[in-house]
Amino acid sequence: MPADRTPGLVARINRKLTSDWPLAALNWSLPTRHLHIHVDQPYGADEHMMADVYTPARREAPLPVIVFFYGGRWQRGSRRDYKFVAQCLASHGYCCVVADYRRFPDVQFPAFMHDAGHALAWAAEHVEQFGGDPNNIFLMGHSAGAHIATMLALNPSFRPAFDEAGHQVRGLIGMSGPYDFLPMTDEDVIAVFGDKATSMESQPIHYAGAHAPPALLISSERDIVVRPGNAFRLSKALKSHGILAEVELFNNLTHAGTVLALAPPFRRRAPVVQRIQRFTADHQIN
Repeated sequence: MPADRTPGLVARINRKLTSDWPLAALNWSLPTRHLHIHVDQPYGADEHMMADVYTPARREAPLPVIVFFYGGRWQRGSRRDYKFVAQCLASHGYCCVVADYRRFPDVQFPAFMHDAGHALAWAAEHVEQFGGDPNNIFLMGHSAGAHIATMLALNPSFRPAFDEAGHQVRGLIGMSGPYDFLPMTDEDVIAVFGDKATSMESQPIHYAGAHAPPALLISSERDIVVRPGNAFRLSKALKSHGILAEVELFNNLTHAGTVLALAPPFRRRAPVVQRIQRFTADHQIN
């Protein structure tokens, strides 16, 4: 990964994110007394097929649901590292489901996509018991997790149980995601995708069509890990099919900074939370 150039604490946490080191200090400091946290919810048989659910302790109506997938080059990461994402979303009135999934080298693409599909189906079936609204489910991810969320949103074959139950994805929120990144050049990423590493089947943009949900694609001019052109190309492809696809390009964030902007110490750097709120408010149903 290219070195992060942001100074001070932000740079150190950015490096932790791109290396998937534990974010213990940041997550330990989060205020959670006004939240309900339900950890270790199994959505499948494998030990990695687990999710944590965060909701505000006080709620008057069913909550819009965001199912979040983290990044880490499809190889690293843990739902526990992204407690700060769940805390942010729950404190702003969402039911947030943060899901783990199997990763390389244990599995290759598309196995982790099938895990994501199971997590989404589990969320639709169970969020009501946590106060979530199964009729208002949004997919969200950062980096490799944005690839997973976008593939899940655009390719129905990865979410059969969800669709067969009559559920719909109300919107997609991609953060610094790789959506159109052929040819792959990094050997470790090529290994993740195996015999699909040269195929458009590995690319979310390949599945853009009239069936897609509305999309908010968040990126930054300073992202040198996943260039913002990915977001613009996917937006153009979706718009060509009549789908609302907005690109929100920030000029002061890094690759990790787009998701770090959800953490309390960094929310003033960019209005990422407010942008997510506006998007979900525009596309949820009453």
